[in-house]
Amino acid sequence: MPDPDASTEATGGNSGIRRELPPALTALDAEPLGPYTLRVTNVVSRGYVEQVNFDLVLTDPGGHQATPPVFSGTYSSGRPAAGVVGWVDGVYADRVCFPDGRQVDLQAIGLDR
Repeated sequence: MPDPDASTEATGGNSGIRRELPPALTALDAEPLGPYTLRVTNVVSRGYVEQVNFDLVLTDPGGHQATPPVFSGTYSSGRPAAGVVGWVDGVYADRVCFPDGRQVDLQAIGLDR
């Protein structure tokens, strides 16, 4: 079960309101990626009820988080009643570094596919 504190940590954004994970982001939280795990962090409301900012970070088996996030962006569930489909926009980083100096190149080891 995902750690609720890790998945709702608010550190910025327009409104700064802490949010529970939308179902689409819940599906990514604690998802295995090779020997690592993806975690959804820094979930913050954007001012529209259907939108949140979030980070997707890589963690090692010891729980250490790499920087920068492998993805940092905005998720919108859309507004189906208005014909607006959901979307995601953000920045992807294929190279990350753990606190002990270990570097991971997701593209080079085939984990970005």
